[in-house]
Amino acid sequence: MKAILLKDYIINPRQVAEATWGTGGTQAIKTNRKRAYYYSCSAHGGYVIPESTLTDKEKELIKEYYSPDQIQLLIQHRIDGDYVIGVSLANIHRYVKRTKNFKYIPNLGTAEWIDHNVYLFEEDCDWAILEKLTDIRHNSSMEKDKRQEIIDNTFKTWAKVKV
Repeated sequence: MKAILLKDYIINPRQVAEATWGTGGTQAIKTNRKRAYYYSCSAHGGYVIPESTLTDKEKELIKEYYSPDQIQLLIQHRIDGDYVIGVSLANIHRYVKRTKNFKYIPNLGTAEWIDHNVYLFEEDCDWAILEKLTDIRHNSSMEKDKRQEIIDNTFKTWAKVKV
């Protein structure tokens, strides 16, 4: 992978979704927020939400019910900044173990693996946490009132099971 400044790094949401919910037949469904993704994969699906997509208030609300997963980034500390030179999805893999190829040039600086938060809200129940506590939605032909009723009911059911 080409080195990219850490501050400019954006996850590959499709890779994350497929590592989590299976490869083959993956379909991306648009959402109403930039860098918020919904995927339907071969075995399952759900939202892939980079931490930077959520506001601080949203993260605080979600934290009460749900913790982010982590992917690992291989960071090289160079004179001109910290660069992502590799990505590992080993912590979230259920279907695919994938570490992207990386090129490490030792004389450019030391390297270390760091955790990088990503929120994975699966399609059965976890999605209701995201939709109850944020305005993020995937495209749906469902009426707004009906959708809100389903969000509320699923959230209540999920919260009872998790407690």
